[in-house]
Amino acid sequence: MDKNIVQYHYSELIKSLITLAAPAENQKYIKGYGHVGDDMIIEFDSHYNLGMTVYYLNIGLFSDKQLQKLDDYDKFLDKKCGEQELDFFTDFDQLKSNPVWEDIRVGTSKSLSGNVS
Repeated sequence: MDKNIVQYHYSELIKSLITLAAPAENQKYIKGYGHVGDDMIIEFDSHYNLGMTVYYLNIGLFSDKQLQKLDDYDKFLDKKCGEQELDFFTDFDQLKSNPVWEDIRVGTSKSLSGNVS
């Protein structure tokens, strides 16, 4: 795969993680209006789960250990989002008030800082 395409997906993946870690008001500002929660999860999935990890590894953007942490983070997101109702993803008030979103923000912040438990 072209290195520029891999670099693009890498930068978008990092942006999606930064957005997921941001406070709810900032998330709304970053994403704009619409289904902010849904959009954030889709963006992460799009740039992490498109089979890109092998390319990230091949060109040295992530180490094996970092990719394992990203895989753990992906499982964390799946668990947190797996049983949520549609309004969890599409209603901005849920983004601000649902404790699961706060868990996601905290978990994402820990992942970005390397403090994944």
